Amino acid sequence: MPINSMTGFARVDGANAQGQWYWELRTVNGKGLDVRCRLPSSLDGFEQKVRAAVQNHLRRGNCQISLQLTRERGVGELKVNDEALSQVVSLLSELSNKVDAAPARLDGL
Repeated sequence: MPINSMTGFARVDGANAQGQWYWELRTVNGKGLDVRCRLPSSLDGFEQKVRAAVQNHLRRGNCQISLQLTRERGVGELKVNDEALSQVVSLLSELSNKVDAAPARLDGL
């Protein structure tokens, strides 16, 4: 059931092996529904889903939603994608016949 009007604040947080997160929601009364999202840039595509969820529960008001993510240090260890590296190396040999350039070095891949 959608809420017609409200002023409020809510915060929910959590954590997993990769890091910590928290959502904050602030609302004030307003004539129409104005939803503003502040999400990490890596989740830009997620904004539409957040807006749709808010519109399912609120009919009016100014709503600000933010998500903060904190990654644990050491998470995100680099791993070589052997298949992608093989493709790059084979393309280098193909391109060397077409492009006059210095040979590729490991630090340039």
